[in-house]
Amino acid sequence: MIAVVGQTKAVASSRRSLAVWDVKKLGVEDVRLAVVARAGGDSKAWAHALGSSSLLLALEPGAELFDGSVVSVGDGKVRLRTSAGRELDVTLQ
Repeated sequence: MIAVVGQTKAVASSRRSLAVWDVKKLGVEDVRLAVVARAGGDSKAWAHALGSSSLLLALEPGAELFDGSVVSVGDGKVRLRTSAGRELDVTLQ
């Protein structure tokens, strides 16, 4: 089962893990994209939670990370800004 965090309703995973469940605890360097999708106008991305391949964390512009933030989402990538002001693009792998 895949659990999605950051939605109006989270679906609990059937197994306990040591995964990071909160996007605010996810570091910029730890973002591993799983999905980038658009429905209507805005794009949204989901990244694998640190320590779990079955838990996805929602990423959208303005989301705060442990050491940065999400600047934009679209075209198969997410642009992040570190707390030091450096911008980097994370693409689907």
